[in-house]
Amino acid sequence: MSCSGTNAYRHGTMKDWVISVTIVLADGSVIKTRRRPRKSSAGFDLTSLLVGSEGTLGLVTEAVLKVTSLPENQHVALAAFPTTRAAVRAATCLITSGLPIDALELLDPYSLGAVNHSGLSVRQWKEEPTLFLRFSGSRQAVQDQIRKTQQAANVNGCEKFEVSGEKEEIDQIWGARKQVAPSLQAMKKDPSDLFLHADAAVPISSLAEMIDWTHQVINEAGFTGSTLGHVGDGKVDPQI
Repeated sequence: MSCSGTNAYRHGTMKDWVISVTIVLADGSVIKTRRRPRKSSAGFDLTSLLVGSEGTLGLVTEAVLKVTSLPENQHVALAAFPTTRAAVRAATCLITSGLPIDALELLDPYSLGAVNHSGLSVRQWKEEPTLFLRFSGSRQAVQDQIRKTQQAANVNGCEKFEVSGEKEEIDQIWGARKQVAPSLQAMKKDPSDLFLHADAAVPISSLAEMIDWTHQVINEAGFTGSTLGHVGDGKVDPQI
């Protein structure tokens, strides 16, 4: 229940959206947390304790979650770079700028190569380290975010910057991000081949080095794989 995702950069992870839980403990007793007003200083924060335990303290049978409105005036963008380090530098600039970007994702050349090879996307993507970004808000706010994002990208050697607010193009661009895992699975040479997925989190200053090292290890082992991730949330996902 502490999972991350593409929305985590701006909206937080799953744990930030849980109001209360009903949980069954090992002895069979049932606990429901937070039977009190939204704001209270009384007692321990059992909800956070139980959610953070990720099932080790008991079995969650019910969860009450927050809801929010759908984003308005949604736009997406992609920024392609010659190297992973350049892409990470641009991402670092955006993170430290405090721009309220909805999502900030990084796909490596192997990820985009897998999408191209699979045919799951209607487009062919340039196989370079690429940032995928999502924006929402008022018209003026979104335009300001896009302008500052493009400036940060250009300063760090961006070779291509594309942005769109059209639904069809949004689905194509953001769809490429979502199609990486099924694209890699489609590259199996034998039905018995395994698909392995891992999570890695390091300081963003070490992110480019870790991604390059992961590529080296995968290639030396003779495997097929890629590295992509929620770079805005400080996490990447090696997939083999």
